[in-house]
Amino acid sequence: MEENTSNTYSCRIYKCGACGGEITYHGRSASGKCIYCGSEKVRFDRESRETSPEFILPFSVSKEQALSLAREKVSKSFFAPKALKEIPDSAIRGMYIPFWICDVMYAGAAVIFKYRRRSVRYATRNSLFHFTNMPQDASLLLDDGASLELEPFSFSRMKLFDETRLDGYYSGVSDIKKNDLVWAIRRRAEGAFEEGHMKAFRGTDGGVKNKLSHCLVSEDTKYALLPVWVISLEVKGKPITILVNGDSGKVVANLPCDKKRIVGMTALLGLGLSAIAALLIFLHAKYTSSVYMDPEVDHVKSTMYLSVLYGVMFFAAGVGVLKWKLKKIKDPPASLIFHKPRKKED
Repeated sequence: MEENTSNTYSCRIYKCGACGGEITYHGRSASGKCIYCGSEKVRFDRESRETSPEFILPFSVSKEQALSLAREKVSKSFFAPKALKEIPDSAIRGMYIPFWICDVMYAGAAVIFKYRRRSVRYATRNSLFHFTNMPQDASLLLDDGASLELEPFSFSRMKLFDETRLDGYYSGVSDIKKNDLVWAIRRRAEGAFEEGHMKAFRGTDGGVKNKLSHCLVSEDTKYALLPVWVISLEVKGKPITILVNGDSGKVVANLPCDKKRIVGMTALLGLGLSAIAALLIFLHAKYTSSVYMDPEVDHVKSTMYLSVLYGVMFFAAGVGVLKWKLKKIKDPPASLIFHKPRKKED
């Protein structure tokens, strides 16, 4: 690829008054909520010139397509809050996220173990992996797990960086050091090594030990901006972030659960099952009492009362267990997508 000779580009920096996060915008004015915390206290801070990346991957998924994909994702999440079912057009912004792209060679050897029935199985594995164009997000604010979920990107469509392609979009800048980049890539390569061998080894649970490895990252790393649609919502005062890959359309979201809806649906299901169980017991007693029981005693009525009592008891116990379980369910924090920046003093 031809190298980009421009060293810097101009941009406008906006600052969030709530979390102190800085947002880079390319255009006349930025609008909407803070990408990191969801606050509307976003104000212009200064003009700036940032180091130009070498490449940029243009958006191939339109704003309308991204909204449609996100709405489809939410609609398939049955227990998502109703407030998320209708995503307004104003909630979405396009953002170019900085990535480092490099070639990686990873050599590893380890002892893999898994549990099978009452025994533990061990195996020695060694492999040599060669990763071409491995992307690593260059922003400390974007969670590594979220950036990994966003993949893949079509690097064959990358263009030389052109500042005009940023018009109307937000963007980020690289804020990680080279040593941090190498360690992040090493962790990712190790994860691929372990995951690949664990899947191929039969058994349950288990792990990796006695691991030896060597990771070589090529010096020819590429600094690029990759397209992502960011949807910022708020449910009960808590920010919810949905990401849509601006190249492939893949949706990444950590949606909260509507606990009241879960309880309601479970209660209806439990009530129906309890009623069916009581009815079956009643019918069984009705047709067997004339053969095996004293005809002078109204066994049918007593069995009916007993069936209803047991049905109510089982239903109440089930609801109690459900409520106990729901107390342990915590809504995913927005930090699963973006890490909240430390507030800076003016």
